[in-house]
Amino acid sequence: MAWLAYTSGTTGVSKGIVLPHRSVVGTLSRFKSPGKSGGIKFLFVNPMNNTGGLSMALGVSISHLNIYCLSDFSEENLLTAIAQVQPRGISLFPAHVAWICKHPDLNRFDLSSVTIVSVMGSCVNPIYERQIFDKLPNLLFFNNMYGMTETGLICRNRTPSPSDFVLDKSEAIAKHVFGSVGKVGPLCTIKLIDRDTGEKLGPNQVGEICVKSPSMLTEYLNRPQETAEFLRDGWAHTGDKGYYDDKEQIFVVGRYKELIKYRNIHVVPSNVEKQMMTHPAIVDVAVVGLPHEDDGERPLAFVVLPEDSKVTAEELISFTNEKVMEEEKLRGGIRFIDQIPRNDLGKIVRPELVQLLKFERTWK
Repeated sequence: MAWLAYTSGTTGVSKGIVLPHRSVVGTLSRFKSPGKSGGIKFLFVNPMNNTGGLSMALGVSISHLNIYCLSDFSEENLLTAIAQVQPRGISLFPAHVAWICKHPDLNRFDLSSVTIVSVMGSCVNPIYERQIFDKLPNLLFFNNMYGMTETGLICRNRTPSPSDFVLDKSEAIAKHVFGSVGKVGPLCTIKLIDRDTGEKLGPNQVGEICVKSPSMLTEYLNRPQETAEFLRDGWAHTGDKGYYDDKEQIFVVGRYKELIKYRNIHVVPSNVEKQMMTHPAIVDVAVVGLPHEDDGERPLAFVVLPEDSKVTAEELISFTNEKVMEEEKLRGGIRFIDQIPRNDLGKIVRPELVQLLKFERTWK
């Protein structure tokens, strides 16, 4: 065993993950220097108490970049640090990308040095993935990475090359595949399967993403049954729902454990959240299933608004229902909340929100 890491706990109890030395070597071998990188500054915000943050910190070091760590994180501190350090690259979580795009006064900060943004933790809202190219005036390379603690890095958009940094903005945007987490990395194999039948799926068919990689875990610590469920016939069953297109670009749709089952139709919470985040008054949002005796579950949104906002729940429901599919409509309503619970990776901790609904029903 080289590392003993733990899952993020966003869908249940956190589990210990036993990672062998080949996992560490396999993960770090993916990092390469983008040309002559000596002296290039990289602003790092990822926490290093998980394999994603630790791997990225080590990988950036291997690439001979100068790392600047932001220990006292807030969105305002992030923008201030960019203006002061003038890094060429920054690491962000999807929530940070959304926050930058919605910031009312970005002109106060000099963000002109940033040409590379690396994102990990979960998928970025495609709306903000497009807007971030406008918000960061010299951004040329947006690297949306996909992986798991159990498997290591699976996909990334592209490895930056010297030619990427002589592109103009329109050329950079033309090369970027929006919504994709890129193609499968070296030493890694994936397949998409029908979760009910186990049948292997082809291009543009949505199913569970399964992975083979030398970076995979050995076991979940002292959890043989869960290890057997995750590792089957040499394949890691990620629990992620996605597909690949005709050009072998990978797209992650959501997680099966987070799906809302409305009248036997699966609703992906992130699809609703992406549409809701386009409302100018919404600071943050998380969608979960509200139990219902007839429908099974109904989509319900927890919403964070600015303190001075006058927008009502009815207005937000109407706004959302005009944008989403019939089964995605907010039949469960809206609950206003001060802060969406997120872990160190910026992922929504949905079990905490489900627990709030249980308390609500208990007190009624």
